[in-house]
Amino acid sequence: MRYENNYPFGGLQTDLLKEVIREVVRDEFKLIEHKLTPPSKQLTRLKAAKIAQVSPKTISRWVDKGYVTNLGKGRKILVEESDLLNFNNHKN
Repeated sequence: MRYENNYPFGGLQTDLLKEVIREVVRDEFKLIEHKLTPPSKQLTRLKAAKIAQVSPKTISRWVDKGYVTNLGKGRKILVEESDLLNFNNHKN
């Protein structure tokens, strides 16, 4: 078998080919992981307050301070259940 410039795959250097393959495999694993990860539930401010056993005003303060991320639009507060549980577990 003859290779152009003594390299297989049309002159593509072996190290470069390895890096390209690693990148493709890494991207594919990320896609698979994303598909297998269940979506996190979004909670209203009232539901989040009940779960965290705090007042709705406390949820608003946590959002304002950046402790949990607001996914809502405008004045609507929606927080991810996993984000809320992670913060609530770490603060206790």
